[in-house]
Amino acid sequence: MTEIPLFGEYRSGLQSAAAHWFRARRCRVNEDKPFILRDHEEWSRNIILSEVYAAVESVRPRHTQIHHGLSSQALTFNLFGALMVRDDWEAAKEAFEVAGVPWPSPSCTGQFEYDDREVFAEAGRDQPTSWDVALGHDPAHPSILVEVKFTEHDLGQCSVYQRGDCSGQNPAADFNLCYLHVDKHRRYLTLARDLGDLQSRAFAGSFCPFTIYYQFYREVMFAAAKGAHMVFVLDERNPALWFPTPKGERGLIPFLLSTLPPGLSTSPSKVDTPT
Repeated sequence: MTEIPLFGEYRSGLQSAAAHWFRARRCRVNEDKPFILRDHEEWSRNIILSEVYAAVESVRPRHTQIHHGLSSQALTFNLFGALMVRDDWEAAKEAFEVAGVPWPSPSCTGQFEYDDREVFAEAGRDQPTSWDVALGHDPAHPSILVEVKFTEHDLGQCSVYQRGDCSGQNPAADFNLCYLHVDKHRRYLTLARDLGDLQSRAFAGSFCPFTIYYQFYREVMFAAAKGAHMVFVLDERNPALWFPTPKGERGLIPFLLSTLPPGLSTSPSKVDTPT
């Protein structure tokens, strides 16, 4: 029987590694949590190459925890920044093709924090659905949308539910139960209906799947609406998100993929980061 590692042990090991890396670089760190830089303004010390920092300094939004040694945005910049700066995509091309994702042809460009407010009618000042990296031959129409996860163990909750303004009741049969649909006029539910998602396992129960898996379902629908490949780039050591066993894959992402309707269930792909 395969023993599934504990997430806490995995994260603790990486915290120690991050603290060691900061110490070796003589960085100023949080006194109680040496795996976090002391000040947010010093987040550049979390970026390995200076030319990458120069290229990403203007990227917005910038995560509040980018100075954390386990920041997924810092990991994104370190993984993809050098490829963009040097315009050398061979390593990424090979990894994505192994995962079954067609590479953009005849050339590839990339951008960080890609969004399109029109997909879900996300007007106003609220942060729209966005992607860590968008890749494609045409920057205006990316063919690959990338979500990078490092030590996360969830995929984003609905802020309306989090703050107590929603009971979490499934709105599939009555869209008026959803605050974002009625008051914000978001197209999450209408697009879910158009894609057949409301007839899927995700919406079969009494609880709204957006409450605790909000980011996942939005991104699946966004990629489908754009006709793009959705790719998760994961740390293969993170047991919370994806873990292979002799009896099949375990973890949050395989579980959520199993809840999608047939037309969407094969669209997201996984690419492991090197250990």
